[in-house]
Amino acid sequence: MKGVKLMSTQGVELEPTKRDFTEPPPALKVLIFGTFERRRVPRIDVYEEGLRAHDVEVCTVNEPLPLNQDERLAVLRRPWLLHRLVGPMLGAWVRLWRSTHDAKPDVVLVGYMAHFDVVLARLRFRQAVIAIDHLVFAEETAQDRRAGLPVRLVLRILDRLAISLAHVIVVDTREHKAMVPARRQADVAVVPIGVSNGWLSTESRPGSQPPMKVLFFGIFTPLQGTEVIAEAIRLTADELPTISFTLIGTGQDYAAARRIVGQDERVSWFDWVDPHDLPAVAAEHDVILGIFGEGDKALRVVPNKVVQGAAVGLAVVTSDTATQRDLFGASAVYVPSGSAAALAEALLVLAADPVRVGELGRCGRELIGRECSPAVVVEPLLSLVR
Repeated sequence: MKGVKLMSTQGVELEPTKRDFTEPPPALKVLIFGTFERRRVPRIDVYEEGLRAHDVEVCTVNEPLPLNQDERLAVLRRPWLLHRLVGPMLGAWVRLWRSTHDAKPDVVLVGYMAHFDVVLARLRFRQAVIAIDHLVFAEETAQDRRAGLPVRLVLRILDRLAISLAHVIVVDTREHKAMVPARRQADVAVVPIGVSNGWLSTESRPGSQPPMKVLFFGIFTPLQGTEVIAEAIRLTADELPTISFTLIGTGQDYAAARRIVGQDERVSWFDWVDPHDLPAVAAEHDVILGIFGEGDKALRVVPNKVVQGAAVGLAVVTSDTATQRDLFGASAVYVPSGSAAALAEALLVLAADPVRVGELGRCGRELIGRECSPAVVVEPLLSLVR
């Protein structure tokens, strides 16, 4: 107001407060929170590195359950075993509550398999934006694991409850976004599968001499099509040029895969490799195998393993789905889902052409470095929460 002087209660004229508009706004504070099994969730590293690249203050508070990821998925498939989860989860929740007593984040990102932890997040952080990493739809997972209709219906309710409690729903593909109810579409951030800097800083040197070294790692689920991989290995047993295989992991279809492969000296089996060692292990190979399952879920995902393998320069061989083609384009080899014969043929063709293997690896590495680095993939989440 012109002509009006500001006076103190003692009648002293006050100088107008000067504001420095050049000061940057306070940094966004993000808390990554939950009972996830960190060593099995590479996405957490990607979130941390990506958010920090955008000058976000990031803190991770994690109290993993004594149940591993496979056991948690087993509970999703068989809800009547839920009592096994209740005690450990309540204990973890008490520890999470205590360890965040003075935390005042702007955003709480509830980690992978957030269906239950989102309840605690809403109770604990009433003033924060709650985002859930909805990488797994419980109903979809149960269907992939061949669960019956009653179980899937119960888990559909669980999915909807988790989504209803979150302000922001984070998914990994446009196809998964379409599964979120229409009324919540504006609250969805599509954060693609990314790779941590540990993968991006490691580079493979494809060999020019046989055998071509092929790698697969995973939890041997129907989605991954490990029985298809096993049959393809069997089909290449007596063919030239020779191919060697490294298979890492265990899970639902592991026993069946080993039975199909049988005694094959070309195949090395490992139950587990520490995630920090996996980039270096991958770099000793030429080709990474993706997924080959025929279920609906297999049509909607880009698996971590193909992005990680491509990041170090391995040639990608995976199923021919629109979702994976959207990312890799001509930088991968695609085979029909469920076809062991087509997979075996594709591997034999590559084994006879090491120059092509090297070209695919270089193109894939360049693509992933450009499209799937941590700083790039977190941008949709930041745009929404800001």
